Amino acid sequence: MQQQILDFNPFHQPAQISHRSYGGWTPSQWRDTSIQAAESMEPFAPKNRERVLMAITRQPAANHQLEERLGMRLSSVCPRVAELREDGLILDSGRRVQTDSDRPAIVWETTLLGEKIGRALIRAGKEFS
Repeated sequence: MQQQILDFNPFHQPAQISHRSYGGWTPSQWRDTSIQAAESMEPFAPKNRERVLMAITRQPAANHQLEERLGMRLSSVCPRVAELREDGLILDSGRRVQTDSDRPAIVWETTLLGEKIGRALIRAGKEFS
C-alpha cells in the first residue's frame, strides 16, 4: 500500500479560478455564494465598467467617491475599478483621500487610452443610456 504524501508547504499557492466579475482572479477559497454573486452580476458588469470609466474621465476619484457619485454599491464599484486597472484604462494617481473611516484611499485617474475611451463614451451619450 502506497502512502499518500500531503503537501503542508506554507508557501503553496492554491489554484486560481478566473472570474472576470471580480476584476480578474477569484481566490479558490471563496465560497460558492461569492462565485454565484459574481456570475449574477456578469450581465451588468460591462455597463457599470463604462459608468465608472466615464466618472473617472470626468474627475479622478477614489472608490468610495465613485460609490457616492454613481449611486452604486461599493461592492460593485471595486471589481469594476480592478477590471479597468487590469485593462490599462485607469491607474493610481499617487494622490490619496480620506475615507469616512479616516483611512487613505487611492485616487484613480485615466491613462491616455482610458481618457480616449471615456471621452468617446461620454460623446456617444452612454452616461444616459
